[in-house]
Amino acid sequence: MSRGLLGAAALNVAIAAGYFVAGKLGLKLAFVNASASAVWPPTGLALVATLLLGSRIAPGILCGAFLVNWSTTGGVGSSAMIACGNTLEALSGAWLANRFAAGARSLVRAQDVIRFIFFAAVPSTAISATCGVATLLLARLAQPQDAGIIWMTWWLGDFVSNLTIAPLLLVWLGEPLPRWVRRQWISGALYLVLVLAGGWIIFIQGITPVAHHRSAVGYLALPLLLWGALQFRRKGAATVAAILSAVALYGTLSGSGPFATDDSNRSLLLLQGFMGVTTITAVVVASLTCEREELLEREQAARATAEALSRSKDQFLAVLSHELRTPLTPVLLLSDLLLREHGKNLPAEVCDDLRAIARNVKLEVRLIDDLLDVTRIERGKLVLAPEDADVHALIRNAVQISATDRSAEVRLELNASRHHVRCDAARITQVFWNLLTNARKFTDPDGRIDVWSCDVEGDAPRIRVGVTDSGAGIEPELLPKIFLPFEQGPSARTRPNSGLGLGLAISKSLIEAHGGTLVAQSEGPGRGATFLVELPALPLSAPARAPMPEPELQSKPDTQTAPPAASIS
Repeated sequence: MSRGLLGAAALNVAIAAGYFVAGKLGLKLAFVNASASAVWPPTGLALVATLLLGSRIAPGILCGAFLVNWSTTGGVGSSAMIACGNTLEALSGAWLANRFAAGARSLVRAQDVIRFIFFAAVPSTAISATCGVATLLLARLAQPQDAGIIWMTWWLGDFVSNLTIAPLLLVWLGEPLPRWVRRQWISGALYLVLVLAGGWIIFIQGITPVAHHRSAVGYLALPLLLWGALQFRRKGAATVAAILSAVALYGTLSGSGPFATDDSNRSLLLLQGFMGVTTITAVVVASLTCEREELLEREQAARATAEALSRSKDQFLAVLSHELRTPLTPVLLLSDLLLREHGKNLPAEVCDDLRAIARNVKLEVRLIDDLLDVTRIERGKLVLAPEDADVHALIRNAVQISATDRSAEVRLELNASRHHVRCDAARITQVFWNLLTNARKFTDPDGRIDVWSCDVEGDAPRIRVGVTDSGAGIEPELLPKIFLPFEQGPSARTRPNSGLGLGLAISKSLIEAHGGTLVAQSEGPGRGATFLVELPALPLSAPARAPMPEPELQSKPDTQTAPPAASIS
């Protein structure tokens, strides 16, 4: 005989012996019928053995169940039929647990616990109870009028065994042993003493019941179960449930505790119902707690990975920015030098080509700066250099550096009396440049752009600046998303040099970093748009200094001239 067959035979013998011993202990509590007990440990044992070892241990279950019943009733045929029902119960329970839950890992997730209970434990135990009661009736070992109570006793004993014995064996045999430190072992030992003491007080010593609800006293044990579930997770919940079940069983059989009555079988049914409900609660709580911890660990790991990737992205963008700027600088300088030194002697077509080169180089620089600005803003690393500045002067600077020969007319109506603010002048100029560039981009040359300012009354002085154009307008569905990064409307995507859709997102973040607001308004496509900027203003007596505009690198302005904050460095 091969080693594999010997191993399988040894497993079946061990299962049969275990089933027989557990079954004989259970039948000592068979009060309603010699073959039906409200406490039946073999069911949980057989289910776990089938889940962990497979259907190859079915002969052991069949043999153990037959010996238990044959040694009790002496009937070979009835014992064989009952044994077949018990074996089918284990096999169907394992199949249903694998099919609808997670098999041997059904206690890991709360939803699998619920599926295990309702789709595996309930129907499989009903099979055994139905087969057993039918056999007893056919063999005239039970009276028809007792069939109902026998079936309930049989089913409840098997069902609660799947809720107390099966989880205990699954968490200790199917999962790794806990790696506790000394403090945890001490805490576990103290908790075990507390459980035993609490179980003795509730189920053995007895507590004077309140009014007539004696059985409600048993639910004082629920906090002990929940504490074990929260502190020691699945192993704690299953172990404490089994311990309290044993203590409660001893107290009930001794005639004490909240479930003891004059009818022994009724007492056991009340006890089993109580233990079933509390054990389900504890195991579900333990599973939810473990799920939460696992989700938290995965979230922390994902966050750490994302932060590492973000740092790598920042480093990459910084290096990329430097490497991209390096070859662009001489191109821009050479094109400007040719225009300055030889522009009068060069053909007009060549001058236009040089201006196109400079314009596109500056566009590339603007795109690079936008990407870096978005990264800095997202990581909270945007550094501002605040100074007292004149907003009207900053607006005029932005109008000058964004002007083109083919752009719409810009009219200024700067009427605010408090137009000095504490800000990073270069960044605020960048905001106005972005707003004016967008207005020029979406407004025909024969259109009009109005830039105006006014005071905002309130507890603190503020200045409001509006940039209104008569251009393409903004679609209503796009208006709430206009300040999101990389967000562009259909009209923007069809225009040349439309950029990355970062300008407005950067502008809003810059304004908010200065304690202000930036909002967009539009009545729809073809009806223009208005962008409103509000900033805290300085008192009228405060001095202010407006930065001078940086000199242009070319003699003729173009459509992509960047503000001072975007100059090549």
